[in-house]
Amino acid sequence: SCREEEVLCGCEETTLQLRRRQLRGTRLAGCMEKEQHLSQSTVLEGNGAPITRVLRTEARVTRCEEKQTPGRLTLRGEVEASALSANEEGGWEASGCTMPFEIALEAPGMPEDAPYDVHCTVSAVTAEPGTDEDGEYRSLDWSVTVQAAAQYYLPYEATVCTDAYSTRYESSYRTRT
Repeated sequence: SCREEEVLCGCEETTLQLRRRQLRGTRLAGCMEKEQHLSQSTVLEGNGAPITRVLRTEARVTRCEEKQTPGRLTLRGEVEASALSANEEGGWEASGCTMPFEIALEAPGMPEDAPYDVHCTVSAVTAEPGTDEDGEYRSLDWSVTVQAAAQYYLPYEATVCTDAYSTRYESSYRTRT
């Protein structure tokens, strides 16, 4: 979380004596976001009855690997999707598929060694009954949207006052992290 605080860095008053110190910090330097649409068709296994409708679908990112280069983050991973369908005989058909993805996030100004955070999620998934070579609904046409978001951070140094004393007035000083 972030919050804004006023920081005393200096003073022109001659009766006020300040102790200054160099502090290091990290700040959010950039945010990137991109989505990718994936599609695939799968044929149902076995000789079950044809599908009448899809009842439920879900998907999740099961693997995500990052590669960092100056100005770019490349994400590679896999999405596992599953569906539960009703068939013509009144039964259920469970099916699934795995789809690979690769998303390149452009990050102008990001050095190669900058720390970063990456989040990959599935924002939408659908499966529609499709026909096989016999014309029966024994396949599923999958559509998945993967959302990738990343933030990168850069270090900074700041000169701040760590103590103060007034030669003219009674004074006190407080510090906050």
